[in-house]
Amino acid sequence: MTTEPEAHAFLTDLHRLAQALDQAVLDSGMPAPSGDNAGCAPVGPKSKLPCSTNLIDQQADLTARVQPICANLAMDLTIHGRPFGAPDLAPWVAWLRRHRVDLIARDWWTDSEDELRRVHRELADQFEPPEPDRPKLPDFATIEELATATGKSVQAMYKWCQRNRVEHFTIGGVKHFKTSTVIDH
Repeated sequence: MTTEPEAHAFLTDLHRLAQALDQAVLDSGMPAPSGDNAGCAPVGPKSKLPCSTNLIDQQADLTARVQPICANLAMDLTIHGRPFGAPDLAPWVAWLRRHRVDLIARDWWTDSEDELRRVHRELADQFEPPEPDRPKLPDFATIEELATATGKSVQAMYKWCQRNRVEHFTIGGVKHFKTSTVIDH
Protein backbone atom coordinates (compact mmCIF):
# COMPACT_ATOMS: atom_id res chain seq x y z
CA MET A 1 0.00 0.00 0.00
CA THR A 2 1.37 3.39 -0.97
CA THR A 3 1.76 5.89 1.85
CA GLU A 4 0.89 9.57 1.50
CA PRO A 5 4.55 10.74 1.41
CA GLU A 6 5.36 8.12 -1.26
CA ALA A 7 2.33 9.20 -3.32
CA HIS A 8 3.33 12.85 -2.93
CA ALA A 9 6.91 12.17 -4.09
CA PHE A 10 5.72 10.04 -7.03
CA LEU A 11 3.06 12.52 -8.18
CA THR A 12 5.48 15.43 -7.78
CA ASP A 13 7.99 13.69 -10.05
CA LEU A 14 5.23 12.80 -12.52
CA HIS A 15 4.14 16.45 -12.50
CA ARG A 16 7.71 17.56 -13.26
CA LEU A 17 7.89 15.19 -16.25
CA ALA A 18 4.43 16.26 -17.43
CA GLN A 19 5.57 19.88 -17.35
CA ALA A 20 8.62 18.89 -19.43
CA LEU A 21 6.32 17.32 -22.03
CA ASP A 22 4.00 20.34 -22.07
CA GLN A 23 7.00 22.66 -22.46
CA ALA A 24 8.42 20.52 -25.28
CA VAL A 25 5.09 20.81 -27.11
CA LEU A 26 5.14 24.58 -26.65
CA ASP A 27 8.78 24.81 -27.75
CA SER A 28 8.12 22.71 -30.84
CA GLY A 29 5.43 25.18 -31.90
CA MET A 30 7.75 28.17 -31.86
CA PRO A 31 8.11 29.91 -35.21
CA ALA A 32 10.92 28.50 -37.28
CA PRO A 33 13.84 30.91 -37.69
CA SER A 34 14.08 30.17 -41.39
CA GLY A 35 12.72 27.86 -44.02
CA ASP A 36 9.45 27.43 -45.83
CA ASN A 37 7.09 27.73 -42.90
CA ALA A 38 8.87 30.50 -40.91
CA GLY A 39 6.17 30.29 -38.25
CA CYS A 40 3.28 30.69 -40.71
CA ALA A 41 0.32 28.40 -41.11
CA PRO A 42 0.81 25.69 -43.76
CA VAL A 43 -0.11 26.85 -47.25
CA GLY A 44 -0.02 24.56 -50.25
CA PRO A 45 0.97 20.91 -50.51
CA LYS A 46 4.66 21.33 -49.62
CA SER A 47 4.22 23.36 -46.43
CA LYS A 48 5.19 21.87 -43.10
CA LEU A 49 3.42 22.13 -39.78
CA PRO A 50 5.16 24.58 -37.44
CA CYS A 51 5.39 22.00 -34.63
CA SER A 52 5.96 18.31 -34.02
CA THR A 53 2.80 16.22 -34.27
CA ASN A 54 4.52 13.36 -32.42
CA LEU A 55 4.74 15.40 -29.23
CA ILE A 56 1.15 16.62 -29.59
CA ASP A 57 -0.07 13.05 -30.14
CA GLN A 58 1.89 11.81 -27.12
CA GLN A 59 0.53 14.64 -24.97
CA ALA A 60 -3.05 13.87 -26.06
CA ASP A 61 -2.58 10.14 -25.44
CA LEU A 62 -1.13 10.55 -21.95
CA THR A 63 -3.71 13.17 -20.99
CA ALA A 64 -6.48 10.82 -22.14
CA ARG A 65 -5.04 8.15 -19.83
CA VAL A 66 -4.86 10.47 -16.78
CA GLN A 67 -8.24 12.22 -17.21
CA PRO A 68 -10.38 9.15 -16.32
CA ILE A 69 -8.51 8.77 -13.02
CA CYS A 70 -9.36 12.40 -12.22
CA ALA A 71 -12.98 11.86 -13.29
CA ASN A 72 -13.33 8.76 -11.08
CA LEU A 73 -11.97 10.58 -8.06
CA ALA A 74 -14.14 13.64 -8.68
CA MET A 75 -17.28 11.47 -8.98
CA ASP A 76 -16.44 9.49 -5.83
CA LEU A 77 -15.94 12.61 -3.74
CA THR A 78 -18.07 15.12 -5.66
CA ILE A 79 -15.05 17.39 -6.04
CA HIS A 80 -15.29 20.32 -8.41
CA GLY A 81 -12.52 22.30 -10.03
CA ARG A 82 -11.04 19.69 -12.33
CA PRO A 83 -9.10 21.25 -15.23
CA PHE A 84 -11.86 20.53 -17.79
CA GLY A 85 -10.77 20.80 -21.38
CA ALA A 86 -7.11 21.35 -20.51
CA PRO A 87 -5.08 19.81 -23.35
CA ASP A 88 -1.91 19.85 -21.24
CA LEU A 89 -0.99 16.93 -19.00
CA ALA A 90 0.53 18.90 -16.11
CA PRO A 91 -2.72 20.47 -14.79
CA TRP A 92 -4.33 17.04 -14.52
CA VAL A 93 -1.37 15.58 -12.63
CA ALA A 94 -1.24 18.66 -10.38
CA TRP A 95 -4.93 18.14 -9.60
CA LEU A 96 -4.27 14.51 -8.66
CA ARG A 97 -1.34 15.56 -6.49
CA ARG A 98 -3.55 18.04 -4.61
CA HIS A 99 -6.07 15.26 -3.91
CA ARG A 100 -3.53 12.48 -3.23
CA VAL A 101 -4.82 11.65 0.26
CA ASP A 102 -8.30 10.96 -1.09
CA LEU A 103 -6.85 9.25 -4.13
CA ILE A 104 -4.81 6.64 -2.26
CA ALA A 105 -7.82 5.87 -0.02
CA ARG A 106 -9.88 4.66 -3.00
CA ASP A 107 -10.32 0.92 -3.60
CA TRP A 108 -9.30 1.40 -7.24
CA TRP A 109 -6.04 3.23 -6.39
CA THR A 110 -3.79 0.24 -7.12
CA ASP A 111 -5.07 0.00 -10.71
CA SER A 112 -4.74 3.75 -11.14
CA GLU A 113 -1.27 3.71 -9.63
CA ASP A 114 -0.19 1.07 -12.16
CA GLU A 115 -1.43 3.24 -15.03
CA LEU A 116 0.20 6.37 -13.61
CA ARG A 117 3.49 4.48 -13.21
CA ARG A 118 3.30 3.45 -16.89
CA VAL A 119 2.74 7.10 -17.84
CA HIS A 120 5.68 8.07 -15.61
CA ARG A 121 7.91 5.43 -17.23
CA GLU A 122 7.07 6.66 -20.75
CA LEU A 123 7.86 10.25 -19.81
CA ALA A 124 11.04 9.29 -17.94
CA ASP A 125 12.28 7.28 -20.94
CA GLN A 126 11.82 10.32 -23.14
CA PHE A 127 13.05 13.12 -20.90
CA GLU A 128 15.57 11.25 -18.73
CA PRO A 129 17.24 8.68 -20.98
CA PRO A 130 19.65 6.36 -19.18
CA GLU A 131 23.35 7.11 -19.37
CA PRO A 132 25.02 5.19 -22.18
CA ASP A 133 27.09 2.22 -21.13
CA ARG A 134 30.63 3.49 -21.03
CA PRO A 135 33.65 1.33 -20.56
CA LYS A 136 35.32 1.70 -17.18
CA LEU A 137 38.71 3.19 -18.02
CA PRO A 138 41.12 5.45 -16.16
CA ASP A 139 41.49 9.11 -17.19
CA PHE A 140 44.43 8.15 -19.41
CA ALA A 141 44.59 4.69 -21.05
CA THR A 142 46.92 2.83 -23.39
CA ILE A 143 46.01 2.42 -27.02
CA GLU A 144 45.34 -1.30 -26.42
CA GLU A 145 42.86 -0.52 -23.63
CA LEU A 146 41.09 2.06 -25.80
CA ALA A 147 40.96 -0.33 -28.77
CA THR A 148 39.42 -3.06 -26.61
CA ALA A 149 36.87 -0.67 -25.08
CA THR A 150 35.76 0.75 -28.43
CA GLY A 151 35.93 -2.49 -30.41
CA LYS A 152 38.40 -1.05 -32.93
CA SER A 153 41.76 -2.39 -33.99
CA VAL A 154 44.88 -1.03 -32.31
CA GLN A 155 46.13 0.44 -35.61
CA ALA A 156 42.81 2.16 -36.36
CA MET A 157 42.63 3.57 -32.85
CA TYR A 158 46.21 4.85 -33.00
CA LYS A 159 45.61 6.55 -36.38
CA TRP A 160 42.39 8.12 -35.08
CA CYS A 161 44.18 9.49 -31.99
CA GLN A 162 46.94 10.94 -34.17
CA ARG A 163 44.48 12.52 -36.64
CA ASN A 164 42.42 14.09 -33.87
CA ARG A 165 45.46 15.13 -31.84
CA VAL A 166 44.22 13.46 -28.67
CA GLU A 167 46.07 14.63 -25.57
CA HIS A 168 48.57 12.02 -24.38
CA PHE A 169 51.75 11.45 -22.39
CA THR A 170 54.39 8.74 -22.36
CA ILE A 171 55.35 6.58 -19.38
CA GLY A 172 58.16 4.08 -19.89
CA GLY A 173 57.84 4.34 -23.66
CA VAL A 174 54.07 3.61 -23.66
CA LYS A 175 51.65 6.34 -24.77
CA HIS A 176 48.61 6.99 -22.58
CA PHE A 177 45.74 8.86 -24.28
CA LYS A 178 43.06 10.97 -22.65
CA THR A 179 40.10 8.60 -22.30
CA SER A 180 37.29 11.16 -22.21
CA THR A 181 38.32 12.62 -25.58
CA VAL A 182 38.30 9.21 -27.25
CA ILE A 183 35.09 7.87 -25.67
CA ASP A 184 33.09 11.09 -26.28
CA HIS A 185 33.78 10.84 -30.02
